[in-house]
Amino acid sequence: MFYLLFPFFCFLLENKKRAWLVFICAVIYNFMCSTYFFDESHIADRAAVNFSARTNILYCAVYFIAGGLIFLYRKELAEFASKYRVFAGAILLIATVAYFAVGGNTLTMLFFCVAALVYTLGCRGGVLVNPVAKFLGGICFEIYLCHMVIYRVLEKLRLVHLFENGLLAYIFTAVAVICGSVVFSVCAKWFLNKVETFLKERVRRVNHV
Repeated sequence: MFYLLFPFFCFLLENKKRAWLVFICAVIYNFMCSTYFFDESHIADRAAVNFSARTNILYCAVYFIAGGLIFLYRKELAEFASKYRVFAGAILLIATVAYFAVGGNTLTMLFFCVAALVYTLGCRGGVLVNPVAKFLGGICFEIYLCHMVIYRVLEKLRLVHLFENGLLAYIFTAVAVICGSVVFSVCAKWFLNKVETFLKERVRRVNHV
């Protein structure tokens, strides 16, 4: 479902004014779902159907659109976070404390994610700027697109609940998804680069002839 809506989301986020309007609509939709639609009156048996709000792409679209807004304003936010790094760090600390103190609702998660992204944009050195981060940053879009497919593969192989302990199962699944996504992304990028080089070479030969 997400892959069908992805081009539409990208179109909506091309313009800053349009992106802000979409973000406001996404926030309203998220709020209406969490306070009205996702209750016992509208969902017959939450436990029986194993209902989770996070499986609704429109409910979670607020995070994606927030990321799109940060991308549109990345230069301004990077300059701000670089100039006022202590202030940006303090905001991130407040967001982290709020997340663990209040709980992982939409507001605290959105606050933390935005604060973390803005702070990271302002980093010019230190722990966050390293070869591993640069490597992952180079394939982050590929990881983003394929990570759910890797998760579904693990789920079909019944590896998601390999351990009875929930924490161990979560750690194993997270590590497996990340490693699988990185390997798949590297291989896919290498293959696509080979195809691109081959096609360019063919076009060059045709034009030369």
